[in-house]
Amino acid sequence: MALEPGCPLIDPTNANDRILFRWFRGMTPEPEWADENCEIIQYYLRNDQGARLEDIEEVQPVTNQDLKELLASEIERLQLRFDAIRPVSTTEKILYQRLSEEFRDLIENTKRPDRTYYFFKYQDGGGFWRLIWIPGYTPKSQEGGTPMICDDEECSQLYLRLPKAKAACPICAHVPTAKRKAIEAARRKRNFYSALILLLLLVGWVTWNQFTLLVKPGVCETPVGTQVDFRIMTPGLDGFGLLLSKDVTQSVLRASEDPAVAAFLENGTQKLLAVTPGETNVKFQTGLRRKTLKFKVIPPTAAHSVWIESSRENLAVGTTAQVRLLGKFSEDGTVADLTQAAVWEIPANSPIYFNDGFIEAKSTGKAQLKAAYIAPGDTQKKEAVLELTVTKEPV
Repeated sequence: MALEPGCPLIDPTNANDRILFRWFRGMTPEPEWADENCEIIQYYLRNDQGARLEDIEEVQPVTNQDLKELLASEIERLQLRFDAIRPVSTTEKILYQRLSEEFRDLIENTKRPDRTYYFFKYQDGGGFWRLIWIPGYTPKSQEGGTPMICDDEECSQLYLRLPKAKAACPICAHVPTAKRKAIEAARRKRNFYSALILLLLLVGWVTWNQFTLLVKPGVCETPVGTQVDFRIMTPGLDGFGLLLSKDVTQSVLRASEDPAVAAFLENGTQKLLAVTPGETNVKFQTGLRRKTLKFKVIPPTAAHSVWIESSRENLAVGTTAQVRLLGKFSEDGTVADLTQAAVWEIPANSPIYFNDGFIEAKSTGKAQLKAAYIAPGDTQKKEAVLELTVTKEPV
């Protein structure tokens, strides 16, 4: 569209656009010539202060229904800005006349086939639909068509798809062969480096997994007298122990840097006993794989409840079972092993014998095992009782 012969509304210097912005603010986009021949124009969304909007995901062509319902308030807002215009210079008067004629015809002539070519919509950060008006151009063809935005990231240009035209973007089709090849080469190069970086990250991830271990629990904070039973696994290919992982709990070497704070039990398990308040590092190693954890021992706290857990419910004479006193702490609901911190009792002439967490059946009859736990400073001890039946024949 020309204001007068030889004077296009969208001029290369954007002098007219500066007037449009003063009148309509962010309701008209900022035009920018995309080529030296001034044949292709790119439009950029902007706010009412003139800054380009970079975080808008999608701009869509509107429909007649949008103009009537969804964007009716935006049309009114645009009309209010029209009403507030007071042209002063000759250029402003000519510009205002051409724009007002075009806008009035677009709004009033609802049967106009190209009515939706000049309006677009997008959602702002608040989720509200905003109207964009692109004035200043006239389609070469007066046939009815559909406004489209090229889905090629290197193009993303607005064009009009006519009923009998090819589906391909006409702007991409007119890009010189040499330039198209250069764009394609740049795209292939970018994809190659992206794939290379991804491959290096994957190789680095798999390599790193060959020198580390997965230890559960991974974060330890427990009261004095409790035990933590660690489970150690190789990370596998995925790094999370899900793919080709191996349990190495029984074969891994372990050590506490400060046994005065926490010490491993001497029975060949991975159980760590909290001895005194403090912090220490716990190390695990098998071959080239290593893992170091921070282990914190806090002052004893009162248990909310305690109970005895046995590996077997009933025993036969000569058989054994492992028993543990477990406690649940009211602060966070954590369950801890209190076996070493408890006081164990069995009645005189009991058919079972107890030692260091294990019971052995000596004779037949009913057996009772009692354990008590009391935290320093606590006035009430927590007790638990386990009742067993010892039979003559193996159970």
